[in-house]
Amino acid sequence: HGHPKPGAMAFSRKLYHCQKCNNGTKMELGGLLCHNRVKHPCDLKDAVAPEEWAELRKPVVFDDEHVALVVKPQGIETIKFQKTDVMLGVAPRAAEKGVRMSVPRLLHRLDFATGGIMVAGKTHVATTIVSEHFRERRVQKRYRALIVGKPAEAEGTVEAPLDGKPSLTRYKVVDSVTAAPGVYTVDLWPSTGYRHQLRRHMAHLECPILGDPKYMTHHSRKPYQGKPGPMCLWALELSFPHPAKEGEKVSACIEEPELYECIRTALAASQNP
Repeated sequence: HGHPKPGAMAFSRKLYHCQKCNNGTKMELGGLLCHNRVKHPCDLKDAVAPEEWAELRKPVVFDDEHVALVVKPQGIETIKFQKTDVMLGVAPRAAEKGVRMSVPRLLHRLDFATGGIMVAGKTHVATTIVSEHFRERRVQKRYRALIVGKPAEAEGTVEAPLDGKPSLTRYKVVDSVTAAPGVYTVDLWPSTGYRHQLRRHMAHLECPILGDPKYMTHHSRKPYQGKPGPMCLWALELSFPHPAKEGEKVSACIEEPELYECIRTALAASQNP
């Protein structure tokens, strides 16, 4: 049985036809956005076909005039995801000088091989405030990973220093019995936000994330029969104080990717041919 490939989303230079014009001219979404603001001061969703708008908005899990939460797929760098049509799909109606930005800006990073929820600021004020939330650790995040091996404790914390600095990750094993031999599902809550923190902390427990290409590579690839496979780490939940509405929160929660169940099924089948 072959193993699932990472679900990397392919972004093409798709051409869109302005629904407000009758000349049939097609352009990339960025061009359409500018064209729409000059000729038709309306929402972008009114300028593209309804089915195209629905497709464009699939990765958007929260959106208002201040911030947006979007889902980055595996297999794309954050800097490249910033330049995709998805970000234009959450752009504000008009870029008021000094207030709104023409294109929302992602305010943190996820690794190339990690998928999940990301925050984008849509105004300069919101960007400043949410960036401070990240610095002051007011952003609550939950990740889900498939790991190789089971921690000695089903629930606990990892406080191994990273790069000489204190760090903390809380974890909880989700499944006490696993259909895929040796592979377990864990939820992870990082209190600090150092580079590769979750990956390094799981490796510290000698339960590396399945498919991790960097930390304890041989061990984490064992269920893949020693071959490269997708890294199983996704950001599923995110919450922080709203940058413009006192007492309210911005939050979103998504389901684990279908990839996980495909992997569990494939690994279980490989043990029981």
